[in-house]
Amino acid sequence: MNVLQAVLLGVVQGLTEFLPVSSSGHLVLMQHLLGLPEVGVSFDVLLHLATLLAVVIYFRRELAQALLQRDWHLGRLLLVGSLPAAVLGLLLEDFFAALFHSVQAVGAAFLLTGVILYAAERWGGRVQKSGGWQALGMQDAFFIGLGQAVAIIPGVSRSGSTIAAGMARGIERTLAARFSFFLSIPVIAGAGLLELPHLWAEGAYYSPAALAGGFIAAFLGGWLAISTLLAILQRWRLSLFSWYVWLLGLAILGGKWM
Repeated sequence: MNVLQAVLLGVVQGLTEFLPVSSSGHLVLMQHLLGLPEVGVSFDVLLHLATLLAVVIYFRRELAQALLQRDWHLGRLLLVGSLPAAVLGLLLEDFFAALFHSVQAVGAAFLLTGVILYAAERWGGRVQKSGGWQALGMQDAFFIGLGQAVAIIPGVSRSGSTIAAGMARGIERTLAARFSFFLSIPVIAGAGLLELPHLWAEGAYYSPAALAGGFIAAFLGGWLAISTLLAILQRWRLSLFSWYVWLLGLAILGGKWM
């Protein structure tokens, strides 16, 4: 992998991690289009760590305030919300890993993402919860966590499914989006800690310039995606993204993607 390819993958990862269009699905497509062999899990985790850094820095004041005030309610919400994906990921690890080798499966998952986004706006519950984290309960966090668990499937958007799950619970869309961003922190941090030894071993296969370029691109793309999505959700509907993933999914299934 050269530097340009690493940067392209970083940009795609950063932008699509938080926009509701599935970063994992887009990375599978980019690897296919660039003719790359399967990118190592460690490099993928490196890109995710860059987007984690983007979340932490973007919401640094809110995170610092929660820590200084010892607001453990947010911590409990994140713990409960992380459980479904952690359990399902461990139980069905081989099944989910196999899906990353099928572009057709990714295409079908894009269609599912479009349905989730459209349904959230069309049949989502009436807004009953807005404002700060105290408006959310443990049942809300667990239900949103179920949405995150479904998004282990490449092509199903993590941010889209979690925001949609929050809206189904009557949570205002921008609050649901903020919780979705925060919920990515323990998931990405946990995966990063598990893969750090492999990153060190696999790092020999990538040039330092490629690693740095991919990381910086993913960080900048993630920062831009967070601010863009929050701005969009204040004016438009989440279903705006449905049309994009539907067209992309149909193009994949109707084309000669192998």
